[in-house]
Amino acid sequence: MGDVPITDVPITVKGYTVWIRKEIGRGSYGSVYPAEHNNGRKSAAKKLDLDSGKIPVKAKQQEFNAFKTLLDHSHENIVKYYDFFELESENEVWIMMEFCEHGDLNSYFRKHPGKLEDVIMKLDMMCQISSGLEYLHSNDIVHRDIKPGNILVWTNPDIPEKDIVKLADFGLCRVFGPDDLTSAMDTVCGTSHFKAPETFKATGEVDYRRDVDVFAAGLTFLAMIQPLDRNGRLFPRIEGLGENAPVLAVPIPIGQTLLDNIVNNSKKVDVVVENPDQNHTANMIRRVIRKATQVEPTWRIDASKMRSCLQQIKDNPDAEITVQVVGAPAAQLGAVPKDEPNPQGFQPAIPHSDIMQIAEKIPPSTMSKIALMYLGIEKNVVDMATQRHRQNVEEANFEILNSWVQKNPGPNAKRRLHDSLLKATKKGLISKNVYSFLK
Repeated sequence: MGDVPITDVPITVKGYTVWIRKEIGRGSYGSVYPAEHNNGRKSAAKKLDLDSGKIPVKAKQQEFNAFKTLLDHSHENIVKYYDFFELESENEVWIMMEFCEHGDLNSYFRKHPGKLEDVIMKLDMMCQISSGLEYLHSNDIVHRDIKPGNILVWTNPDIPEKDIVKLADFGLCRVFGPDDLTSAMDTVCGTSHFKAPETFKATGEVDYRRDVDVFAAGLTFLAMIQPLDRNGRLFPRIEGLGENAPVLAVPIPIGQTLLDNIVNNSKKVDVVVENPDQNHTANMIRRVIRKATQVEPTWRIDASKMRSCLQQIKDNPDAEITVQVVGAPAAQLGAVPKDEPNPQGFQPAIPHSDIMQIAEKIPPSTMSKIALMYLGIEKNVVDMATQRHRQNVEEANFEILNSWVQKNPGPNAKRRLHDSLLKATKKGLISKNVYSFLK
């Protein structure tokens, strides 16, 4: 047989042959190696070494929860999980999953630099990423670390001309059970340059939802329509600074920049700007990115809307699209101009009777603070409503809340209002019965 190079010496893990010295990637809290099942199926083996002291028990449980959920729910754009082994004798956890031969998006575009110019191909990838994200959210899974390095590329041998992208690495994910009151989270995690503004808040003030995945996906798409950085990576850069962009040795994460602008009331910048000299399709993609990267979570489109907008562009690349306004003032960061129309035939997502119930339960002294801090309602709207209904607090509250509902159509409006009110509840501004009927 001859000498076998040490790099080719495998180990056996529960029916899998794993080439432990051929690391093909690193994920949250673990390394990934090529593997093969006894039945001949190529796999990727992720090893979590519990002896390292770097892996919280919670992280292991989170990935196991995702494994259990995704094992029974397959989707073309989610990496397939095959097996999950905890080897107590070795103090190791092994996760066996689908092998994607092209690696992550960074590796893919480094190997195929010509494809960076193929806007339609990248648009197809964006549609797939959005579809996978929509699927995760519909199954109550928040990924919390969407980035090019966690998106793998696989080619279906039956359709070799089409590359399939798959969301991977669920080490930081959160799976919600049926008894969870809300999808709000407060653990700081994720990769800095793809994190949403709300995750950069001071300790004790962090409070976020699945919207962080949409923001991260938006920045991933932004990086896909920009040139690779000097290290050959997909790296999102603010486009709205133009010639005034500072030259920084270490760029400040976009999410942190947006939050700092709001906190310090400094000069506002847009994350994304359309360029009339560039590809029309790329500019339509920018409109979607712009709505995914709103500084205020309740102003962002959800994964479903993001997918449908991108699919609309894909189906008709030369068309002019309009991304639905969800309430962001034009003067704010990343906001879509006010003249962008809402769809015709708008129907409120929350009945007026429910709005009135909320209005009656919120103390008058706290309504203004809730509107400005948690619902993102413009100050002039609050002031005008208060002025018009000085003698009737409930009517003033109703007008303020109704203005939010009018700008937040769609099936997720009830959840967004519920989560926003819960933030106020956590701060002790209102009691739990204000939002309890919105569950």
